[in-house]
Amino acid sequence: MLLSKLNVCSVLSCLLLASASFAQPQYIENKGQWHDDVFFRAETKGGYAFLDKDGITLLHLESGFFTHLHDWIQGTGQKSSGNAHAVKMKFVDGNLAEPSTRGDAGYANNYFIGDDASKWATDVRSYNRVEFRDVYPGIHVRHGSSKNHLKYDFIVSPGADHRLIKIDVQGANSLRLKDHELVIETEVGSFKELKPFAYQLDESDNIVPVSCEFQLDGSMVTYHFPDGYDQSKELIIDPEIAFSTYIGSNSSNFGFTASYDAEGNLYAGAIVFGVFYPTTTGVVQFNFSGGTIDCGISKFNDDGTDLVYNTFLGGTGNEAPHSIVVSELNELYILGSTSSFNFPTSANGFQTNFAGGTTTAGAGYSYDAGSDIFVTKLSAEADDILGSTYVGGNGNDGVGTDTELDFNYGDRFRGEVVDES
Repeated sequence: MLLSKLNVCSVLSCLLLASASFAQPQYIENKGQWHDDVFFRAETKGGYAFLDKDGITLLHLESGFFTHLHDWIQGTGQKSSGNAHAVKMKFVDGNLAEPSTRGDAGYANNYFIGDDASKWATDVRSYNRVEFRDVYPGIHVRHGSSKNHLKYDFIVSPGADHRLIKIDVQGANSLRLKDHELVIETEVGSFKELKPFAYQLDESDNIVPVSCEFQLDGSMVTYHFPDGYDQSKELIIDPEIAFSTYIGSNSSNFGFTASYDAEGNLYAGAIVFGVFYPTTTGVVQFNFSGGTIDCGISKFNDDGTDLVYNTFLGGTGNEAPHSIVVSELNELYILGSTSSFNFPTSANGFQTNFAGGTTTAGAGYSYDAGSDIFVTKLSAEADDILGSTYVGGNGNDGVGTDTELDFNYGDRFRGEVVDES
């Protein structure tokens, strides 16, 4: 099915606006794009979870975070607006070695961060479940999701001691038990661990519930079984994390450009908002590379129901994709603007150094170091940069400053790239 460019833009607008609302969180592996202590990152409504060498670090976002961030970028708010609060759930004396994974989501992300190609990460996989074996002797931890909430299971082998499980909740403003749930207060609101559900299986593999309660001693969380359980059988302890405040998806991503190829596959270019961007699974997913905004580039199948690839493009400054076009070999050309001195360029590019300019005050998105145009060519699988260059002098290039041209959102990001082959 070959769609017109107008239809492509309409389809992608719906996808971009709806992308952060429905699908289950997934776990994105770390191949150098995050801190060395991080194994995986998961994203959900209200926050982010980093699976690391100590346990879980939860980043809780305030309600309306992206509204505040958008106001600041537009010049109508303070940079300090839009707050977050991190809480560590440390598995005390736990052995969190290299995890095993389960349930590959079937697609990959690529991270072109900076101008050092040796540090780029490609074929970064996402997973539905992640498992750590023998975190405690005979006790495994399996991470997953349910109803847009994060969840993790403790799998206690026959004969293992559940009392070894101890979770130290660090960095919270306060902790309390309410209605059998663990409520964790932060600067930006609260989230909670729902009442733990524990069970065993009988001889016919039917679920047999086991009474289980949280116990809280200061910041230390353990599990209590008032009626005991059959220690000759495997025991599953199944807590679930639920954020009580939610972030809006429509204010956290903005589609800038769209295109299509000869097979009718859809391509989208958007600006994405840093580490706090609320990604989705199943349809589209954007990720952070640096600065406040970066380019998010995605390819969908011909009806938008499957994500073929998703990558971001940018350095440590700000980037925006103004225009994209697909060649007959399904290679993607991107024209945009950047304020990054380390935007990923080719070694033999036309211009490999950022020329810069002056701060584009009031030009929509702040380019503190000025701006250059960039032109980048991605391979058909978006796993390689085939060519990339700056185009600019010592003034501001690529971002308009004439307010008389402002009729619609993003009007200062103009320009077009055309394939004449």
